[in-house]
Amino acid sequence: MARKFKGGDRVKAKGASSGPKTEVSKYIAKKEPIFGFTDRDTYVECVWYRNGE
Repeated sequence: MARKFKGGDRVKAKGASSGPKTEVSKYIAKKEPIFGFTDRDTYVECVWYRNGE
């Protein structure tokens, strides 16, 4: 699966009509517990800002 975002992209939570501004920080590798494979393209770490801080 191709990465949809890159670091610094502004995003909002799916289905959220309002909320704090969120910025993608990086992708995080997660290991699938049952089958044991590592997924590097699904989970992102984000930072959110309130009032620009």
